[in-house]
Amino acid sequence: MVVEQTGFQKTFQSRNPHMRGTTSALRLLLGIPFGGDHAQEFIEISPGNKVHLYDMFALVNYLLCSAVSEDEGRRGKSTSTMRDNCLGHFKAILSILEPNVVVVQGKGYWDWIQRAFKGLSKQSDTLYQAKVNQNNVWVAVFAHPSIPDNAHNWGVSDQTPYLLGTVVPTINLIRKEILGTATPPMPIRQETRVEPVQKSMPAVPSVIEIAPRPVQAFGASLSYDTAFEQIQAGLRKRFSPELTYRKPRFEHSTPNRMRIYLDNISGSHYELCFRQAYFEFALHFESASLMSLERRQFFDPHVQELTQKVGKTVRSGPLENRGWMRVWFELPHETITAPKVEWYTDLFARFMIATCPILLEVYR
Repeated sequence: MVVEQTGFQKTFQSRNPHMRGTTSALRLLLGIPFGGDHAQEFIEISPGNKVHLYDMFALVNYLLCSAVSEDEGRRGKSTSTMRDNCLGHFKAILSILEPNVVVVQGKGYWDWIQRAFKGLSKQSDTLYQAKVNQNNVWVAVFAHPSIPDNAHNWGVSDQTPYLLGTVVPTINLIRKEILGTATPPMPIRQETRVEPVQKSMPAVPSVIEIAPRPVQAFGASLSYDTAFEQIQAGLRKRFSPELTYRKPRFEHSTPNRMRIYLDNISGSHYELCFRQAYFEFALHFESASLMSLERRQFFDPHVQELTQKVGKTVRSGPLENRGWMRVWFELPHETITAPKVEWYTDLFARFMIATCPILLEVYR
């Protein structure tokens, strides 16, 4: 979502202050001069292969829960318990991503965030060294780019005093330590195409930028097409060897329904349907009535085991009134957001991995 809706579809000026600041930080880290030239945001990582700079970092929220007041806008109202509970999750995120640069956006949360790092060593007021999985990491700690304070805001434009006087020298020091080179000490406005990464330059830093609270757009509603596209990509990454061997074929011909067919499995398919009453995650048996019933009944002794593996109540029963059958679990109808899609994908992958061996036994 960040890459497509903010990176591809918006220019620097059309982004919100948070993402303008994020863009400036990434351009600095990647050696790209400041400016509104959208073409410069695409990096050639190999001959003929360009990616957007938003595809070269991870935007992570330290808080995975939301506490806001309807009367006081979107300013976070998290409790110490919430911040403590999120610490373990954030440590796991660091361990998985293994960045060598972390940019903290929001100095007010640094007292909580710093507990996730080992061997923390202060280099300056805005720069620290630490360890993640025994690897060195540079941690830059800045004010949030959208803070409503002229002295600290660095997201309103690429010419703010805090950006030029604090962010630029801090990131230049990081580049010198990692790459042996720095971006120019002052931003350069350049609208012509440049090559941001020199061929002789070592690999660019891997970056995490941390927002103190969830970004508003993170909870935006997704279309069915976008949701199914993301679910399909996520499922392919999670499939077991048994499922991959069967060459899953995805079909999304109905707006709110996606079907998955497996090689040499006729009369049965997996299906995800965003129904009006509920969301269905299922294995459908859509052959002659008696055959569909026999195939479904093969699963009945396994329902409790499947429930434990999936983490949701798995059921076995009829499908509509055509004599068809299904094994399925369901979730309540709700707004489809990016975090929800990730959750749906994980649950459906568990369901498919757990039911696939039983399905293959049915067809032997």
